[in-house]
Amino acid sequence: MVRKTNNMKKIIVLATLMLWIVSFADSGKAYRILAEFDLGEVKVTGYVYYYTYYEDHPKKDNLLSFLKRKNSFKKLKVYAKIKSLDYFDFSLLNSDLEVIVENIKAIKVTEIHEFIPDQKLVLLTKREYSLISEKNYIKESSDLGSLSYYENGEEIMVAKNGNIFFESEVENFRKELREELKEIGSSDTSEGEEYNKFINQKKKELLEKEIVLFTVYYAL
Repeated sequence: MVRKTNNMKKIIVLATLMLWIVSFADSGKAYRILAEFDLGEVKVTGYVYYYTYYEDHPKKDNLLSFLKRKNSFKKLKVYAKIKSLDYFDFSLLNSDLEVIVENIKAIKVTEIHEFIPDQKLVLLTKREYSLISEKNYIKESSDLGSLSYYENGEEIMVAKNGNIFFESEVENFRKELREELKEIGSSDTSEGEEYNKFINQKKKELLEKEIVLFTVYYAL
């Protein structure tokens, strides 16, 4: 999350996951793991996202021992349900289940999927999540690197096929975003706060037309 100008000093803290993701260089690795976690009295099934700098990687037959020997894995965030659209996965805000690694008795792995170590998981509100269709959708971005407040950020708009507002709203958003970036550049107020206000307002407006707007970050 780096501002295009050198005088950017304030970084917006979005979530631990965001900060973790954008810190990885090209040499990093990332995995999405679908597994059943046996905690003794209860079993939890879902997806875990794992990012690493190192060459070692999780395998189906040794995942439990792999997690327990990693000091960074005290707890896991397990997402019971996701929707996938192109590269991105979507889940509900605050829907993750926290699993303490030392309490895991056994793990039954269904899938380990390796992906480029950029942000893959996007957390949405219930309303936004309900509008994500894995098969019939249309998607546009703000153009990475040219229309975003952050050098490694990108705003993406998604709607179901047949949305009559989508095409015009994409163009309107790009136009408004250009104007907002100009105003921020000449403003004495907190740049990050102003940009967040603009994006949050646009999210509300677009939801009224059943369009989901979200921001993702890529490794530098």
